[in-house]
Amino acid sequence: MTPRAFSETLDVTAPVIFKWRKRYLEQIVEGLNDLPRPGQPRKLSEKKVQEILEKTMHQVPKEATHWSLRLMAKYTDTTVWQVSQVWGSRRPEAPSDPDFQD
Repeated sequence: MTPRAFSETLDVTAPVIFKWRKRYLEQIVEGLNDLPRPGQPRKLSEKKVQEILEKTMHQVPKEATHWSLRLMAKYTDTTVWQVSQVWGSRRPEAPSDPDFQD
């Protein structure tokens, strides 16, 4: 199979195929594993993500009728940015209650 055929089949560019081939020739199968990504490691644990989602779906804040980014950050000891990342990536579905107001 040609690099072009691989790239079309796997929906990646030809340079990616050449990089994979080079890593395979140098390190055999181990070379195909993902390499560490640049940047800072994730600071928000999966446990904290679950806590944010649980509170979002099953609790109401004492001082409001619904959660805001700032309130959720306060209640979960996280930052507003972290809450927005969780809500943006795993947006919970709205309740099926007909009286629910979005």
